[in-house]
Amino acid sequence: MKNTYIKAQQTNINMAAPKRNLFGLGNNGGRPPKYETPEELQKKCSEYFESAIKLEEKITITGLALFLGFDSRQSLYDYKEKKAFSYIIKNAMLTVENSYESKGTNFDIFALKNMGWTDKQEIDHTTKGNEVNIPITHWTTTGGAGSEEDFDKAFDDLD
Repeated sequence: MKNTYIKAQQTNINMAAPKRNLFGLGNNGGRPPKYETPEELQKKCSEYFESAIKLEEKITITGLALFLGFDSRQSLYDYKEKKAFSYIIKNAMLTVENSYESKGTNFDIFALKNMGWTDKQEIDHTTKGNEVNIPITHWTTTGGAGSEEDFDKAFDDLD
Protein backbone atom coordinates (compact mmCIF):
# COMPACT_ATOMS: atom_id res chain seq x y z
CA MET A 1 0.00 0.00 0.00
CA LYS A 2 2.82 2.33 0.84
CA ASN A 3 4.46 1.81 -2.61
CA THR A 4 1.24 2.79 -4.39
CA TYR A 5 1.15 6.11 -2.53
CA ILE A 6 4.78 6.88 -3.44
CA LYS A 7 4.16 6.07 -7.12
CA ALA A 8 1.12 8.35 -7.16
CA GLN A 9 3.18 11.15 -5.61
CA GLN A 10 5.95 10.70 -8.17
CA THR A 11 3.43 10.78 -11.03
CA ASN A 12 1.99 14.10 -9.82
CA ILE A 13 5.44 15.66 -9.61
CA ASN A 14 6.04 15.14 -13.33
CA MET A 15 2.59 16.30 -14.45
CA ALA A 16 2.15 19.64 -16.18
CA ALA A 17 0.33 22.43 -14.38
CA PRO A 18 -3.43 22.40 -14.88
CA LYS A 19 -4.82 24.65 -17.64
CA ARG A 20 -5.50 28.24 -16.61
CA ASN A 21 -3.21 27.87 -13.59
CA LEU A 22 -2.56 31.51 -12.77
CA PHE A 23 -0.34 30.65 -9.83
CA GLY A 24 2.15 28.38 -11.63
CA LEU A 25 5.78 29.37 -11.37
CA GLY A 26 7.17 31.07 -14.46
CA ASN A 27 3.76 31.60 -16.05
CA ASN A 28 4.37 34.98 -17.65
CA GLY A 29 2.26 34.46 -20.78
CA GLY A 30 4.87 33.14 -23.21
CA ARG A 31 8.39 33.73 -24.37
CA PRO A 32 9.78 37.19 -23.65
CA PRO A 33 10.15 39.36 -26.74
CA LYS A 34 13.49 39.24 -28.58
CA TYR A 35 13.45 43.02 -29.05
CA GLU A 36 12.08 45.41 -26.43
CA THR A 37 12.05 48.55 -28.60
CA PRO A 38 11.55 49.31 -32.29
CA GLU A 39 14.85 51.21 -32.30
CA GLU A 40 16.72 48.09 -31.18
CA LEU A 41 15.14 46.07 -34.02
CA GLN A 42 15.83 48.81 -36.58
CA LYS A 43 19.50 48.92 -35.57
CA LYS A 44 19.84 45.13 -35.92
CA CYS A 45 18.13 45.14 -39.36
CA SER A 46 20.51 47.85 -40.56
CA GLU A 47 23.46 45.82 -39.28
CA TYR A 48 22.27 42.83 -41.32
CA PHE A 49 22.02 44.80 -44.57
CA GLU A 50 25.39 46.51 -44.04
CA SER A 51 27.03 43.17 -43.19
CA ALA A 52 25.55 41.39 -46.22
CA ILE A 53 26.67 44.16 -48.57
CA LYS A 54 30.15 44.25 -47.06
CA LEU A 55 30.56 40.46 -47.30
CA GLU A 56 28.89 40.43 -50.75
CA GLU A 57 26.28 37.95 -49.54
CA LYS A 58 22.80 37.67 -50.98
CA ILE A 59 20.21 39.54 -48.90
CA THR A 60 17.34 37.16 -48.07
CA ILE A 61 14.36 36.94 -45.74
CA THR A 62 15.84 33.82 -44.15
CA GLY A 63 19.19 35.53 -43.70
CA LEU A 64 17.46 38.48 -42.05
CA ALA A 65 15.50 36.19 -39.71
CA LEU A 66 18.65 34.30 -38.70
CA PHE A 67 20.66 37.50 -38.18
CA LEU A 68 17.89 38.87 -35.94
CA GLY A 69 18.14 35.70 -33.84
CA PHE A 70 14.79 34.21 -34.76
CA ASP A 71 14.19 30.46 -34.98
CA SER A 72 12.11 30.75 -38.15
CA ARG A 73 10.81 33.14 -40.78
CA GLN A 74 7.45 32.88 -39.02
CA SER A 75 8.91 34.70 -36.01
CA LEU A 76 9.82 37.56 -38.36
CA TYR A 77 6.27 37.57 -39.74
CA ASP A 78 4.90 37.53 -36.17
CA TYR A 79 6.87 40.68 -35.37
CA LYS A 80 5.31 42.26 -38.46
CA GLU A 81 1.92 41.85 -36.75
CA LYS A 82 3.06 43.80 -33.66
CA LYS A 83 2.02 47.41 -34.10
CA ALA A 84 5.25 48.94 -32.76
CA PHE A 85 7.48 46.78 -35.01
CA SER A 86 5.28 46.51 -38.10
CA TYR A 87 6.78 49.40 -40.09
CA ILE A 88 10.36 48.26 -39.44
CA ILE A 89 9.72 44.66 -40.54
CA LYS A 90 7.73 45.75 -43.60
CA ASN A 91 10.53 48.12 -44.58
CA ALA A 92 13.19 45.42 -44.07
CA MET A 93 11.19 42.94 -46.19
CA LEU A 94 10.78 45.60 -48.88
CA THR A 95 14.56 46.11 -48.85
CA VAL A 96 15.03 42.36 -49.38
CA GLU A 97 12.48 42.45 -52.21
CA ASN A 98 14.32 45.40 -53.76
CA SER A 99 17.58 43.44 -53.76
CA TYR A 100 15.86 40.63 -55.68
CA GLU A 101 14.29 43.06 -58.10
CA SER A 102 17.53 44.86 -58.90
CA LYS A 103 19.56 41.71 -59.68
CA GLY A 104 17.12 39.77 -61.89
CA THR A 105 18.76 36.33 -61.76
CA ASN A 106 16.66 33.16 -61.96
CA PHE A 107 16.93 32.83 -58.18
CA ASP A 108 15.69 36.40 -57.75
CA ILE A 109 12.75 35.86 -60.09
CA PHE A 110 11.82 32.66 -58.23
CA ALA A 111 12.06 34.48 -54.88
CA LEU A 112 9.89 37.34 -56.13
CA LYS A 113 7.25 34.87 -57.32
CA ASN A 114 7.23 33.40 -53.80
CA MET A 115 6.66 36.92 -52.49
CA GLY A 116 3.49 37.29 -54.56
CA TRP A 117 4.88 38.65 -57.80
CA THR A 118 3.55 37.21 -61.06
CA ASP A 119 5.18 36.61 -64.40
CA LYS A 120 2.23 37.95 -66.36
CA GLN A 121 2.37 40.20 -69.38
CA GLU A 122 -0.61 42.39 -70.15
CA ILE A 123 -0.95 43.93 -73.58
CA ASP A 124 -3.42 46.77 -74.04
CA HIS A 125 -4.85 46.61 -77.55
CA THR A 126 -6.52 49.97 -77.17
CA THR A 127 -5.47 53.55 -77.48
CA LYS A 128 -5.81 55.45 -74.18
CA GLY A 129 -8.57 53.10 -73.13
CA ASN A 130 -10.46 53.41 -76.43
CA GLU A 131 -10.73 50.56 -78.90
CA VAL A 132 -8.78 50.86 -82.13
CA ASN A 133 -11.07 51.21 -85.16
CA ILE A 134 -9.43 50.89 -88.54
CA PRO A 135 -11.76 51.78 -91.41
CA ILE A 136 -11.69 49.46 -94.41
CA THR A 137 -11.47 51.52 -97.58
CA HIS A 138 -11.04 48.82 -100.18
CA TRP A 139 -12.18 45.19 -100.32
CA THR A 140 -10.39 42.60 -102.41
CA THR A 141 -10.66 38.88 -102.83
CA THR A 142 -7.91 36.53 -103.92
CA GLY A 143 -9.08 36.88 -107.48
CA GLY A 144 -8.82 40.67 -107.66
CA ALA A 145 -11.13 43.51 -106.76
CA GLY A 146 -14.28 42.43 -104.95
CA SER A 147 -17.74 43.78 -105.32
CA GLU A 148 -19.68 45.73 -102.74
CA GLU A 149 -21.88 42.63 -102.31
CA ASP A 150 -18.78 40.54 -101.39
CA PHE A 151 -17.89 43.19 -98.84
CA ASP A 152 -21.36 43.20 -97.26
CA LYS A 153 -21.48 39.38 -97.24
CA ALA A 154 -18.10 39.21 -95.46
CA PHE A 155 -19.33 41.58 -92.76
CA ASP A 156 -22.58 39.67 -92.35
CA ASP A 157 -20.58 36.47 -91.84
CA LEU A 158 -18.61 38.13 -89.02
CA ASP A 159 -21.76 38.66 -86.94
